[in-house]
Formats: sequence, structure tokens, C-alpha cells
Amino acid sequence: MQGSRRAIHFLRGTGRSASGYTHAQILGWDDDSWESEHDFIQWVFPTDIPSRFNPEAPTLDAGSIGILRADPEVQANLGLGLERFLGFLGLTRGPSGIQFAGKVGNVWLHENHNWLRVSRCLRCLTLLGCQGDAAEFHRFLGGLSGIPDRVRDYWSQALSA
Repeated sequence: MQGSRRAIHFLRGTGRSASGYTHAQILGWDDDSWESEHDFIQWVFPTDIPSRFNPEAPTLDAGSIGILRADPEVQANLGLGLERFLGFLGLTRGPSGIQFAGKVGNVWLHENHNWLRVSRCLRCLTLLGCQGDAAEFHRFLGGLSGIPDRVRDYWSQALSA
């Protein structure tokens, strides 16, 4: 539960990640920092599955999931995190849903660690009560070409959290 408590405080905007960053600081990073740093995404989008890459990342339990789902500040910060992540991925929300913001970025040209981040984001949103956002993101992903079936399967499985 210790990691879960830290995740609750972090997502409320009152705590820090294991590396000492606040939620607001991470959302304020430029895209190069989002690309090169690897120990923050598990804090912005925590899940119930331990991270294979970041042993200090929180893992949510049933109690913390309930608390996070019911907290309006957490829900607002999840929305801010999603918007920042979409921007990092070269996406935006338009009148018809999520779409490319302009030129297709390198993130989508070949399989990379950001595709794993997408899985984490989808699972977190689903677990924490943001199923509509997760479904909208998944619909966009379904329209992408060049994505291997196994990756599409990971993304779909994330929605069944």
C-alpha cells in the first residue's frame, strides 16, 4: 500500500515521484524530456501491474483504485496527463475525436517504447474510471496503419482492466 499511497498523493498534486518530481513539473517538461526520461510514466499513469522497467514505480491495489476513482482532483490530473501525453504523441482532440495534430511524428513510424506507454495509459484510464477517454484513444489507435496485431492486442487487453 505504500506505493499506492504515494501514487494517490502524486496524482492529487501533493506528492512527488520516486525521482522527486511533482505531477505539474512532469506535465511541464518539453517533448525531448518526455522521450528521454523513463521513470515518470508509471507515476502519471499508474496501474495494478508492477513495472518491469521501474522498480520504484507504484503498483495500485483495489483500495487505492477506489480512492483514485472517487477523487475529483485525481480525475482532473488524469485528464491533464492524458492531454499532455497526446500532445507528446503528436495528437490532439478535435471535433471528431483524437486526431493527428499535424505532421505524423516519429513515434508512429516504427515500434518503440512509446507504444508500451500507450498500453499503460489505456490500462490506467480504464482502471481509474476514465473509460470514455480510454475508448476514444483506442478508437484512434484502431485507425492507424502499420501496427502489428500483437501490439493491437496489447492495446485491446489494456481496456479490459
